[in-house]
Amino acid sequence: MGQGSAGAGRGRGGDGRPVVLFVSHRERACGVHEFGCRVFRALAPSPRYRFVYREVASALQYHAALRESAPALVVVNHHPATMPWLRPHVRAAHAVPHVGVLHEADQRVADAAPLGVFDALVVPDPTLVPAHSRVFRTGRVVFPWTGARAEPDVPTIGSFGFGFPNKGFERLVRRVAEEWPRAVVRLHVPRSGMCDPDGSLWHETVARARAAAAHTGIQVQVTSGVLDEDGLCRFLAGNHLNAFLYDPMEGRGVASTPDHALAVGRPVAVSGSAMFRHLHGVTPSLVAEHRSLRAILAGGTAPLAPLVAAWSPERLRGEWEAIVDAVLAAGPVARPAAVVIPALPSGGRNRILDDAARAALAPCEALLRELVPEAMARKLPRANVQQAFVLGAVLEALAGRRAARILCVGAFEDTACMALQELGHAVDEVDPLLNTDLEGFVAAHPERIGGYDVVFSTSVLEHVPDDSGFLRRIAELLAPAGVAVLTCDFQDAWRPGRPLPTSDVRLYTRDDLRRRVLAALLPARPVDEPRWHEGREDFEFERVRYAFATLVVQR
Repeated sequence: MGQGSAGAGRGRGGDGRPVVLFVSHRERACGVHEFGCRVFRALAPSPRYRFVYREVASALQYHAALRESAPALVVVNHHPATMPWLRPHVRAAHAVPHVGVLHEADQRVADAAPLGVFDALVVPDPTLVPAHSRVFRTGRVVFPWTGARAEPDVPTIGSFGFGFPNKGFERLVRRVAEEWPRAVVRLHVPRSGMCDPDGSLWHETVARARAAAAHTGIQVQVTSGVLDEDGLCRFLAGNHLNAFLYDPMEGRGVASTPDHALAVGRPVAVSGSAMFRHLHGVTPSLVAEHRSLRAILAGGTAPLAPLVAAWSPERLRGEWEAIVDAVLAAGPVARPAAVVIPALPSGGRNRILDDAARAALAPCEALLRELVPEAMARKLPRANVQQAFVLGAVLEALAGRRAARILCVGAFEDTACMALQELGHAVDEVDPLLNTDLEGFVAAHPERIGGYDVVFSTSVLEHVPDDSGFLRRIAELLAPAGVAVLTCDFQDAWRPGRPLPTSDVRLYTRDDLRRRVLAALLPARPVDEPRWHEGREDFEFERVRYAFATLVVQR
């Protein structure tokens, strides 16, 4: 398809080239932002399309950017955590086709084609096999760096990334200590204001990495702060080997960290993490579980040369030009004019969610997939029955209430919360990954006590050490006649000391729910007679078989 597919001269700049608006967010201490900058840098020289870059932080700024540029197509460097304002009603104001860059996607997610507000998706994963006409794959992008390289006197192994335990910094230090009697491990660990606002994860991660070097000949050097691309390349070029030993992290997108490391002409080692799947086929292997770090270092950069060539800016630009051609030719996706709200089925509101409930709640789950397809694609399919129930129960509780005040506790990636917002409901959000925990929220907003018509929390209770205090806070927040909707992990035979999922503090039993949990929720009481004795424990996770119980109470 040629340039003429832009259609009837619309969305063209003064030089006749179709305008493509590339939209990103403004949070610069973010790998998504950095990747978007590199992609735009590769696209900007296109002779066929005039790519225009804008950073926006709100729907108003997004609307202004589209009015100003009048594009033929919009590319959104998208992540739900950085652009929560990009909702269907915002997108619907513009008929121009939108392409979303889907950062957190594996093959399963991409196969689901979670278009959401977009007309096409681009997944920057070279291993992807597209199975949908509106899902496209691109390679990575590597800008070779030509700066001067320092040559350290002792073996120096580097790594970088945000200060989270799953980045494997501690594991890297231990591995280096096993292979070298004396070496330096250089870690550049910027802080994430978005996911670690108080820096506690950063301090914990760095402390563990330092502790791993105790009583060894390994010196750990840690730097922080946000580096520009040149500064990051200088850091990486100053290491003999750059290694990234992430946890497995199945279901995640491809990591950006090796893109920078490939640019500086130093050997690279990675773990078997799914986030490095695009590097697992290199021969000889770069995977630290398969070869020693010494062997990978000795192998030099020759194995990396084909990757640097395949992921050049020129090749990426050609891939994107073909994608723009195809999307402009196909046009926007036809979307339904109205959303049909299903009723919550009969069967009680305090119950066990098993396969029978999954069948009954299928319309509610379908609504979730219609409203927030991208987020739903990231979830465990058999666990979605909880969100389906919560969405239906909250909508039922809101019936007949005007200007209801709604609170979601545990809002990060909560699809019921997202769906309610898509339907036009204002929802106050509480989550340590977004702002604060429930105790912190109440301390900061005592005026909210007794003010919420609906409070809901999906699969949070089993993770809270002081669940009785948590429940009392929820009851306090309810207005007179207010409703609380909760779900929790349930196994009637569970006792302390028995197996449970890694992140759970406990599983709940019938007796625990009736005696302790309902007592903590007083003066709120169940809206119907609990039926936790019915249903099957037919969900399995981490080799633990359990079910989901629901609690719906009214003050």
